[in-house]
Amino acid sequence: MRKAAIVIGILVAVSIIACLVFWATFDINRYRGTIQSQLENRLGRPVVLGQMHLSLFPTRFQVDKFSIADDARFGNPKPFVQAEQFRVSVNLLPLLRSRLVVTSVSLSRPVVELSGTR
Repeated sequence: MRKAAIVIGILVAVSIIACLVFWATFDINRYRGTIQSQLENRLGRPVVLGQMHLSLFPTRFQVDKFSIADDARFGNPKPFVQAEQFRVSVNLLPLLRSRLVVTSVSLSRPVVELSGTR
């Protein structure tokens, strides 16, 4: 019984260390193009993403210098929305079960440009 507890403890410790090493060496910016193109496809507008960051505690995705262009039909060259930082926080446990539960969305220094009618 004691040997089984030691083995389970070692496996848990190795798993935690492996997750921390992965988290510390993972670079979300390698996926900027994919994330940006997916957002553009879903929104139907150009999207610009600056430097991106992930944090584990709290579980958060952050983008610096974020902007979404205005609808091309309005002919406005200014972005529809831009922000110095865009942050999304999620619950960690549902994320481990492939469920996304967003707990907060925040924009730092947002600027929203409302265009006139077409």
